[in-house]
Amino acid sequence: MNISNISKFCISKSFYFLGYLVGLLLNLILLLKKQSIVIIREDRIGHQVGTLDSELYKACKRKKEFNQNTIFLMIENIDNVANKYFRRIAPEIIKRFGFNYKIMKFNSNYNLTQRFLKSYLKEGKRFYRSSITDTPHLKISILDKNLISEDILDKLELKKEKYVCLYCRDSKYLDERFPGTNWTYHNHRNSKIDNMAKLARYITNDLQMEVVRVGSNVENPINWTKDSFPRILDYSSSEFLSEKNDIDLISQSALYISSGGGPESIAIASRREMIRFNQTPIINEVGYPFGVYLPKLIRDISSEEIISIREAIELGLATNWTPNYEKFNLYVEENSETDILNAFKDYLNFKNKTFNKEEKLIIKKYNILRKENEEKGLIIRGINNFIAPSFLLKYPEILI
Repeated sequence: MNISNISKFCISKSFYFLGYLVGLLLNLILLLKKQSIVIIREDRIGHQVGTLDSELYKACKRKKEFNQNTIFLMIENIDNVANKYFRRIAPEIIKRFGFNYKIMKFNSNYNLTQRFLKSYLKEGKRFYRSSITDTPHLKISILDKNLISEDILDKLELKKEKYVCLYCRDSKYLDERFPGTNWTYHNHRNSKIDNMAKLARYITNDLQMEVVRVGSNVENPINWTKDSFPRILDYSSSEFLSEKNDIDLISQSALYISSGGGPESIAIASRREMIRFNQTPIINEVGYPFGVYLPKLIRDISSEEIISIREAIELGLATNWTPNYEKFNLYVEENSETDILNAFKDYLNFKNKTFNKEEKLIIKKYNILRKENEEKGLIIRGINNFIAPSFLLKYPEILI
């Protein structure tokens, strides 16, 4: 080890030691003051909105059970904030729930301060940087109606809660927002937007509702838009695309259908009804009671056999955001457009309470497995989401 490497090692260890001491001191002070400080992660929209939503739930719980106050701290440079409009309204949201906030601004040594906070400062139960979104949520929306505008609805000639939002995750947003990072480990979460075309046409033709494709930076425009009422609109490729409109449009939809991804946090924060397709990890449910979902199938590369949920759990793939499928000679298979459409019809049956006997039995079988996973701590208790019965009946191997 040369002198330069020794110096870097000593500096790094010194920062770790300093961060350990500062962290212990902060937690002791906050313990005595009956306070918590939560640093909100804001570099990606899913974390920015989802983390605040989750942490408000935890803050309200601490307040109720221990009379403990929470201070929300935002430290990211405004240039690094995913949605600047949400940053502007976040303080109002926090104050509405009776908590305080602080926005820290650094004029010099910003990178050093960020590095210390992210990499060295010891976090504890009362002082921590949060990026967790998979928690229970408050019953009420954190996006109060006073923070939402109907301007974008007027421009697109849409009526509130009379349209459905569609979102399909791809790689473009992360690749362009963080060009120096290799995001291929998230590719298993991507989906093809064209697999939603049949669903969009069904919604417009059979339900007479309009459909809006959303997403702030998408790979491809859709070529199945429809100009006559009820329309299919590609907002993502329109002149109206903006950070504020993203929030206003999603939060006033009747239903949000997606393959996961950051914008989903807006739908959850505004307590929209949801359907999830191409869900991966296979049993991840984001702590929100949306009802019907479709997981991506996990198949063996050689035999094409379907891997069950129990097998996925044994392999450590069921809740892992960065799974190594290739290690086990496996791959994930996207939901077909027919499976997505059938899941939507299951959602309608769920809402209308019109499942037949066979569908009720397969859901009951799934719920037995769900209970097992609740006991293992793999799924949040008390949230009754379930895989679409049409999918379970087509692929019964999932429940083996």
